[in-house]
Amino acid sequence: MVKSLSLRVRVENDCVGYKHIRGIFVWVDHDKRGAKQADCQHGELEFASSYGDTRWANELVANSQANTDTVNNGSDYYAMGLRYDCRQVDLSDCERMIKTLKSLEGKLSKYDEKHGRFKTVSEFMFRLAIVTKCKYILIQRDNWDYRYKAYDVDWKGKSALEDMEKNS
Repeated sequence: MVKSLSLRVRVENDCVGYKHIRGIFVWVDHDKRGAKQADCQHGELEFASSYGDTRWANELVANSQANTDTVNNGSDYYAMGLRYDCRQVDLSDCERMIKTLKSLEGKLSKYDEKHGRFKTVSEFMFRLAIVTKCKYILIQRDNWDYRYKAYDVDWKGKSALEDMEKNS
């Protein structure tokens, strides 16, 4: 079995009327044929922080939000960005987080210079998967299911993200 860094993306609703598209980094176990051969079950995913060389991903979240009442085919998502979702940190954790955010913002800015600024949350998530060198983008099959479909980080993955955003 092989482990590959992947970006898990899903739509979530909160209790105050906002819809979010969130991405977190996970490891996926797969054989040499790839993760696409079968569903990725929630229990088969390990958080990226499980391994030392991806410590930068500890509690890192890619986030966007929209008002549930006004979402129109995914076009009303805003507040796209990266943040840490943590409850308790020490100084070394803060320094690591700042270093990671600056690095990722720099990589995303360079990508923007070449290809223009992203306009949708699906473009943002796709670019994040590219600059962090993820092998797969995992998309939840539906809101009530903990199975994820794995897509390579290519035009199929981008198309799947766009479909998820449009249908959210």
